[in-house]
Amino acid sequence: MQLQEKTYKNGANHQINSKYGEVAGDMKTSRKEMEISNFPKRPKYAPSQAQIDERENKEDVTLSVFFKSLKTLLKNKSFLIHTVAYGFCYGIFSAIGTLLNQFILNYFEGAEEDAGRMGLAMIIIGMVGSILTGVVLDKTHKFKETAFVIFLMCGVSICGFLFALELRSKWMVYVAISIFGFFLNAYMPAGIEFATELTFPSPESTVTGILLATSQILAVIFTLVLSSVNKTFGTFWALSIQAIILFIGTVLTGLTPNKLRKQKAFMQDAKFDKLPTEDNA
Repeated sequence: MQLQEKTYKNGANHQINSKYGEVAGDMKTSRKEMEISNFPKRPKYAPSQAQIDERENKEDVTLSVFFKSLKTLLKNKSFLIHTVAYGFCYGIFSAIGTLLNQFILNYFEGAEEDAGRMGLAMIIIGMVGSILTGVVLDKTHKFKETAFVIFLMCGVSICGFLFALELRSKWMVYVAISIFGFFLNAYMPAGIEFATELTFPSPESTVTGILLATSQILAVIFTLVLSSVNKTFGTFWALSIQAIILFIGTVLTGLTPNKLRKQKAFMQDAKFDKLPTEDNA
């Protein structure tokens, strides 16, 4: 009898705990649904002048809006110069990534594994460079200056890579290609951030698309031309041409007007009287 009573109590307690768990779970789910449905996508009032400009210039994405934005970008002298410079850097990045094995084997016979390790070192060290560039830009907001210095160091480091190859010193080649990869990869985020600053409030997707499209075209051209030069005249001249292109890109970056439109908008006082009283977005 006591065993039956104990079993009954345990069963009742189990049912109560189960019901409590279900109710608590339903309450948590409902609470989360309420938070998600009531939490706004963005603040009612813009926190900065940049956000005000972005909201006021926001349009539905249509073909006509895209071409209008494209036309505006093509009239932006600063952006056009920077696009060519960015394309030069990206083109060299693609070309050397494709032709690195040929460059190494021309100086070190049977060094296929070393060529692979050098390429890996260039990529891994380059990842560190990209991260550090982001930190520097976030702290200093010196977009043109950062891009210029990195571009210049790309040219200097590829000269060091060529010098190490001419000396036929493997350890120097490892060091030189790592340094080159550091700066070459570091330029990518710096170039994109600089472009968005020059073109604000144009859509960043369109800006990035133009940069990458131009870069891909130049990458194909550089790879084909430099491959031909490498076979005909040798690695020395192929790398020398790359160094010249990088120094030309450095000059173009220096000549780019430093019109940081987004930063200028951030520094202005927010004009809240221009905003609507309600934001239903």
